[in-house]
Amino acid sequence: MPANNDDPWTLRQVVVHKNSLHAAERWELTGGKRVFGKSVRRYFIKKTDAVKKARELAAEYRAHGSRASELSDTQRVDAVKAIELIGGRKLNLQSAVAFYLKHGPKEKAGDVKSAVMVFLLSRGVSQKEFESPRKHRCPEARGKKYMGYSWKHRVDLSHRLRPFVKKWGEEPLGVMALQRTELQNWLQKEFSNLTTLDNHRRTIHSFFSWAISQNLAAENPAKRWRELSRQLKVERISKKPGILTVKELQTLLQAAQAGDRELIAYFAIGAFSGIRTEELAGLVWGMIKNEFIHVPASLAKTSDARDIPIHPTLKTWLGILNRGKEADRVLPAVFEKRRRALCKMKKIKWPANALRHSFGSYRYAHTGDIAQTACEMRHENPETFRRHYLNRGISKEEAEQYWALKPIKPGKKQITPRLDP
Repeated sequence: MPANNDDPWTLRQVVVHKNSLHAAERWELTGGKRVFGKSVRRYFIKKTDAVKKARELAAEYRAHGSRASELSDTQRVDAVKAIELIGGRKLNLQSAVAFYLKHGPKEKAGDVKSAVMVFLLSRGVSQKEFESPRKHRCPEARGKKYMGYSWKHRVDLSHRLRPFVKKWGEEPLGVMALQRTELQNWLQKEFSNLTTLDNHRRTIHSFFSWAISQNLAAENPAKRWRELSRQLKVERISKKPGILTVKELQTLLQAAQAGDRELIAYFAIGAFSGIRTEELAGLVWGMIKNEFIHVPASLAKTSDARDIPIHPTLKTWLGILNRGKEADRVLPAVFEKRRRALCKMKKIKWPANALRHSFGSYRYAHTGDIAQTACEMRHENPETFRRHYLNRGISKEEAEQYWALKPIKPGKKQITPRLDP
């Protein structure tokens, strides 16, 4: 069975293991160099088996191997170079191409910046607002949600994706999705604070999760890495949420009462109800009833409406305020800027989420009931409250002082009882 273009296999009868006790006649089938890149030799006892195998291999060559003759010289050179690049790895050219097609850049993905713009647009952030937030940020949109995403969430997305786009914007999205180590190194170099680093990583992780769901990327390079998780755990154990002292809260309330009275609602409602700042920012006077504050689902962080009971201390402070119309905002414009100015004037350091954290800490110290306080703070798992708000070093007397803070009458000064050291 001589070799030819249609059947590149040769069949002949030979003797194997000559000059030994194992010498025997066999049918030798050789050929296939153009198909497999090197000659293949196989032996059969029966000629019929050899002929059958030769026909199978010849059919395989006609189906696949003959296509090699149709390749151009450039394509043959590229194939040889690709095989050289694979080197000694246990991988063939076909597997390498299949991996690239799965994990490489998608045709419709484009670069990182283009994909980020589409991602932000799906959450209500335009390209103009992303690039120039101060010029295109609409104040009246702050209290509105877009597809369930709050204004604060949209601002945070833009803020944290801006440096990422500046660094990697021109990179093909599919290629960027595979650069996990490079992304980790950049995050660690760019952000020294662990919490800030993890916040940026989380946002980038959300972006790539969306890209994967849209079939624009195959991998998520922003998955949390073990060392960062360990460092964050150590940091959380060593740090507790910051709170205000009774004296500091009293100073701020009295200063607001004496000067910027519009800030009274901010300090009093936040400190004596535990409402979140972003929820408080969206409150209108119609949501504040006689016995409770209604937080609608459109404002609630968890999109779950709730009614917050009004503590007698809070009721006293609300009683000195001039209520606006039902649809009027409770908080004044740029209340955070005015709060910072007041804290600077009084030399008070303001921890993150100071009012909510203070409420949780002093409320538990006053009631001693974890389940009740966790419920009032809308913690579905009491363990979350236990981890952050217990063992704050607040005495029963300090808690009683906190809940006894009242507005000062004109011409009088409220005095906080002094505790023994």
